[in-house]
Amino acid sequence: MLIARRVGVALLILAPLVAIAWAAIAGRGIESRVLWGNTTPADAYKAALEYVRSAPAMRGATNFSKQKDSVVERWGPTRWRVAGYVDTQPTPGAKVHTFYSCVLHYSGQARWEVEDLHFERIE
Repeated sequence: MLIARRVGVALLILAPLVAIAWAAIAGRGIESRVLWGNTTPADAYKAALEYVRSAPAMRGATNFSKQKDSVVERWGPTRWRVAGYVDTQPTPGAKVHTFYSCVLHYSGQARWEVEDLHFERIE
């Protein structure tokens, strides 16, 4: 009788802890599955273009590679890598061809964060 009571108390203490741990582990999987379906290559491409346009080094951007000419890779449920080129015109008549690579993280609700942005100028 005393042993059954101790086992019952132990179960009452451990059950909520196990439930919380299970929810924390399963929550990441559920979040990943939900976010996996929420983003498309077109969304990542558009977000990368916004960040590249806003970069101070890309002032005077005139021409971006189209999505079909760019590399858009999914690096997991919430990360994307977009690579392409952009032409800038720092002075009238001059044209600088620049390759870019942008790693983005989708944090939900149409919010993108840049994890890495790299430029390589070809003159």
